[in-house]
Amino acid sequence: MVSAAALLVGASPVSAHASLLRAVPGDGSTVTTAPRRVQLVFDESLRTQADIVVTGPTGNRVEQGAVQVLSSVATVGVDVRAAGRYTVAFRVVSTDGHPIAAKTTFRFAPAGTAQPAGSTSSTGASRPGPAGLSRTGVIGIVAGVALVGGLALLTVRRLPGGAVDPRGKGSP
Repeated sequence: MVSAAALLVGASPVSAHASLLRAVPGDGSTVTTAPRRVQLVFDESLRTQADIVVTGPTGNRVEQGAVQVLSSVATVGVDVRAAGRYTVAFRVVSTDGHPIAAKTTFRFAPAGTAQPAGSTSSTGASRPGPAGLSRTGVIGIVAGVALVGGLALLTVRRLPGGAVDPRGKGSP
């Protein structure tokens, strides 16, 4: 009976987490025509719950409507008007149930416009905001810490009365 269970476990497919293959507009790219949507393409199918937040050069949100997920592609409409750097922060869930959160950026530079202050230097490097982090960076760090903390809570075995036994055994 144990060997049959081991065979079933061994026969199940190993599931990997989805990875971002490409973003449209591309990560780090400069576009001269305002995009009407942002599209994220992953290497495997996603669950339908997905969040995409697109912020403009002044920190204003520019995504419009609900995120649409079709197989391995997540899309949201955007209203890009101001020249400058845009950040696309996303959180999707792969079909194996694991969340994937990250961000990409693109710059909108319509023909004939000067580069806005604080967006990108002439070398192409991003200028950090206050304390060296953007708001999206702080949100990403907080989300990562919360995810790791939640996973740690799920894996710790607790004893009656709330005490934690690091060996995973019952009370002595």
